Amino acid sequence: FATRFGVRPVARGACLTLGAAYAVATGLALLSPDGIFRRVPMAIGHALLGLKLWRTYARLDASSLGSIKRFYGGIWQLFYLQYALYPFI
Repeated sequence: FATRFGVRPVARGACLTLGAAYAVATGLALLSPDGIFRRVPMAIGHALLGLKLWRTYARLDASSLGSIKRFYGGIWQLFYLQYALYPFI
């Protein structure tokens, strides 16, 4: 996709999709009935992950291979941080 549409548009689409997932998870934590999730860690954890996602995207320089690799690595960090958050929610 990135070779056809460009790095920045593909990264934007990925961040919009992941950002929407983090927003929904944060909303679920705040709006779900008591006892389904531990609200505070779920809401704060997903909000922080969303902030990290957008910070990673904001730092992306689509013309720099090193920056693209850091962006890709940041997405993987979010993946592993999500698993680290699971036991607390």
